[in-house]
Parts: sequence; structure tokens; C-alpha cells
Amino acid sequence: MTEEERNQRFENALATLAELAAVQNRRADAQERRIEGLEEAYALLVKLARSQQNGMDEIRAAQAETDHRLAALVDAQMHTEQALQRLTEAHERLAASQVHSDRRLDALIDVVRDLLNGRKPGGGPPDLG
Repeated sequence: MTEEERNQRFENALATLAELAAVQNRRADAQERRIEGLEEAYALLVKLARSQQNGMDEIRAAQAETDHRLAALVDAQMHTEQALQRLTEAHERLAASQVHSDRRLDALIDVVRDLLNGRKPGGGPPDLG
């Protein structure tokens, strides 16, 4: 092999190495862009996860407040039902008392009517004494 052939082979090898280095550089650049894209996506995911966590914290707080208010409403409803039961019982007692009062008032009216008509109360003959 002559000096010129060796130089030619060396230049060809050098050209091949240069092409391979250029291909490798392009691949490295593409890889770097992919890595940068992944880093940006990861940062966005972290931001979204934090935002989601904040939203969940707000939902938990709202749920706790709703549970508290619902418990208060249940308690108030129970008191209302008890009060309504007592009111119903009092109304029933009042109605029974009203019936009794009506009977006594009717009896009194009969006595007064008998006296006004000159009869003895209870339907007996008048007292002429």
C-alpha cells in the first residue's frame, strides 16, 4: 500500500468518523430536546398535582362544614319533632278539657233555663213555697 493509498484511506476514515460524529451530535441534540420536554412535562405534572391537592383540601374542608351543618339540622329536627309531639299531646288534653267544659256549660244552661221557666232544676215541679 502506497503512501497515497494510506492517506486516502485515512481521509476516508476521517470523513466517516466526521459523519458519525455529526450523526451522534444530531442524536445527542434530539435526546437533549426530549429530555428538556420531559423535564417541562414533569414540572407541569408537579404543578397540577399540587393544584389538585389544594382542591382536594378545599373539598375536604367544605365536606367537614357540610357534615357539621347537617348534624346541626338533624339535631334541630329532633328537637322540633319532640316539641311537636308535646304540642300534639297538649292539644289533645285541651280538646278533652273543652269537651268536659262544654258538658258542664250545657248542664249550667239547663239549670238556668229551668229556673227561668219556674221549674226546679233537674226537671221537678216548681217550688211554690
